[in-house]
Amino acid sequence: MRYQPRYGNGVQEVDQKPRRAEMLKKLAFDDIWAANLAVPEPIEACVHSLIKRVVWEFSSSPAIRSWDGDLTYQQLDQVSTRLAYQLIGVGVKPRMNIALCFEKTWLTPVVMVALMKAGAASIAVDISQPREQLRVITAQISPSFILSSSANEDLARHLGKAEVVVVDRKMLSEETTVACSLPTVSPSDNLCVFLSPDGSSGAAVTHREFSSTITYQQETLGLNHDSRVVDLESHATRVGWYSLLVLTCGGCLCIPSLNGLRDNIESSIIALQADSVLLSPDIGWTTPEYAKISHLVRPRHVADVVAPSDVTLKHKFGKAAAFIHLIASFDVILITDDSGPFLGTADGGT
Repeated sequence: MRYQPRYGNGVQEVDQKPRRAEMLKKLAFDDIWAANLAVPEPIEACVHSLIKRVVWEFSSSPAIRSWDGDLTYQQLDQVSTRLAYQLIGVGVKPRMNIALCFEKTWLTPVVMVALMKAGAASIAVDISQPREQLRVITAQISPSFILSSSANEDLARHLGKAEVVVVDRKMLSEETTVACSLPTVSPSDNLCVFLSPDGSSGAAVTHREFSSTITYQQETLGLNHDSRVVDLESHATRVGWYSLLVLTCGGCLCIPSLNGLRDNIESSIIALQADSVLLSPDIGWTTPEYAKISHLVRPRHVADVVAPSDVTLKHKFGKAAAFIHLIASFDVILITDDSGPFLGTADGGT
C-alpha cells in the first residue's frame, strides 16, 4: 500500500532532515494503526459451513449455472459431500495440500467445496500458463494429490510426482460406501486455500480468514440471494477464489467456457443471465473486454489502487499476491497528483 504522510513538504524536505523523515514515518504508521484499532470479531466458521446454512434456506435455488451443467444448492451439497468421501477413500486427509488442474467448469467449485469438507487445502493452477511455470508453483506446496479434469489429465501428470486423481461425471455419479464420517475441520487451524498465482511466496488462508472476509464484505459488495455473479478469472487468482463468496449468500455462480470468454464474452454472459462481475485491474481497466460487458453486468472491482474514473465503484485492495483483502476503501479520495491514494475506512479487516 502506498501511503502519503499528512505532514511535511515532500521528498526534498525528507532528504534534508533525516530526523524529520523518521518522525513523519512514525506518524504515518501511527495513523495506520489508529485506523485499524476497530477490528471486527473473526468469524469462527468453516467456509463449507457457511454454504451449508444457505443450503438449508435455499435448497432449490440455483447455486451454479455453467456452460456444461447446473446445480441447485441441494445438489451442490450432495455432490460435494459424495466427492469428499470418495477423496477420503483414495487417501486425502486433513491438512493435506491438494493441487487442482481444471478448466472453466461446474466441477471446479464442487471440488473446492469437497476438499474443504475433507479438511484439505486447495491450490488451483492456471492451465493457460507455461507448463514449467506450473511445475514451479505446484512444487511450492508439495501436494499430496493433484485433482484433474479428464481434459487436463496429461498436464496434471507433468506437474510433479504427486498421484493424479481424475474427477469427472462418472466418478461423481458412483455410489459411495460411507465407512467413516467427515473430519472435524478447525476454522482457525485448517487451511482452506493456498494462493500462489505467479510462483511467488503466495498466501496460505485459513477457513476463519476466508469466512471473516466474505461474511463482512457481502453487504458492502451488494451481493445477496438475487445476485448472479459471472466467474471470469482464473481460480489461481485471489479474485477467482473470491467468486465463491456468492455461494455463501445464496446467489448463483455463473461459469462461462474458456472458448466463450475468448471468442464472445458478451454472448456468454447473456446466455448465463449474469448480472454482476468481480474484476481485477487486469480485466477491468487495461483490456477491451470490460467495455464489451459494462452494459450487461454491475462491476464490483477487486483491486490494489483506486482510480479517479472508478470512484463510484466498490474496490478491495490488499497484498497483490494475497487472497484476503484486509482493508476495503470506500472513503475514496480522488487522485489529482502523484501523492497516491490515502487510507479509507476499513471493512471486513480481521
